[in-house]
Amino acid sequence: MIALISYLLSIWEWLMNWLKDQQEKLFSGKAIELDSGIKVRLGRELAQGGYSLVYRATDASNPSIIYAVKCIRCQNDPELRSGCVEEGKIHRRLQQAQDRFEDDSPMYCMPLYGMTFEDNNEVCYMAFPYLPHSLREEVNQRIFDPPAISSSPPPPWSESVALKLFDHLCEAVALMHREGVTHRDIKLENVLFQGSNTKHLQAPILMDFGSAGPLLRSLLSRKDVLEVPEEAGQHTTMPYRPPELFPGELRVGDSDVDYTKVDVWSLGCTLFAILFGASPFECEFTRNRRSMMGSPTQNQQQQHQGAPIKIVDCTQLRVLGSIPKPPPNTAVEKWYSPQVLDLIEFILEKDRLKRPTLAQVQMRVKAVLKGDNVDLEDPIEDLFSNSRHQGSW
Repeated sequence: MIALISYLLSIWEWLMNWLKDQQEKLFSGKAIELDSGIKVRLGRELAQGGYSLVYRATDASNPSIIYAVKCIRCQNDPELRSGCVEEGKIHRRLQQAQDRFEDDSPMYCMPLYGMTFEDNNEVCYMAFPYLPHSLREEVNQRIFDPPAISSSPPPPWSESVALKLFDHLCEAVALMHREGVTHRDIKLENVLFQGSNTKHLQAPILMDFGSAGPLLRSLLSRKDVLEVPEEAGQHTTMPYRPPELFPGELRVGDSDVDYTKVDVWSLGCTLFAILFGASPFECEFTRNRRSMMGSPTQNQQQQHQGAPIKIVDCTQLRVLGSIPKPPPNTAVEKWYSPQVLDLIEFILEKDRLKRPTLAQVQMRVKAVLKGDNVDLEDPIEDLFSNSRHQGSW
């Protein structure tokens, strides 16, 4: 029986690799002309999602200019196609809002260089700056990579840098809210850094507006109540999802779902993940620094030694439960001040009506930062300076 299962798994792995190769052959090398007039040539695959692939691409007239091109297979689905159109509109609306800032202001939201539909409207292409380093990767390097492990580990971030980074993300989300849009899927993986390596990082940029939507959702009917968790299951990531978006948490006639408060919750989970490596609802702190721990971006079977947390399955019960805290009398407990841990609890208010607004969160962050000495030794301390027009090429 074991041999049969192993054989079937090997066939499944071969089939998945074959399908991936076919997808790459379908797109790789293809030349695309975008609605902005830019012409790009697709290269190797960078990432893939449920309906999309992301490719490294070069400018057809200047190969030294590099883009990331998102290819979305609409498959004659009018809903998918309209979603692509709406995503493009959101990018451009946010770009126009950012263009009103001073020239030396940092970028907050991912710019769109152009988009188009091809193959009888079955495939949508969107071109973005090529920014290869994500916040997820930065957190992994600081918290999960073995070189950072010691018997008495230092904090992975200086508190000032972590809070300044978080404040910048809050500004990005505030920009969206001012434009009447909520992100709805804020997480480490949806934040990229300008710059190409950890020693020369620029400002973080919020990306992926495929789940974005209006500020409010009314609950006037049973249909409304049922659709909210259903849409959340499709467009949000469970460890970053607030209690009100789970089944059974809303009733007909309740106050409108305020998606700005949904973004606030996701920001709180993201802050926790910046500081400790994962959302509070997919992790447990450990006392033994040398026990085997999982890494969030790798297969659960691949593990690192020495990380302060172990990764566990996120469930609705975990989200409704208490926020984990570092064990007392451990090195991890001393990583950050009580004020920072209080800030996380302040943000992650389970009652959506009592949860702070984004403006209140920003005020609290600035209060914690006030008078804090900046650690000039941190390699990304300059990540907010003059980065508006700096890219990766």
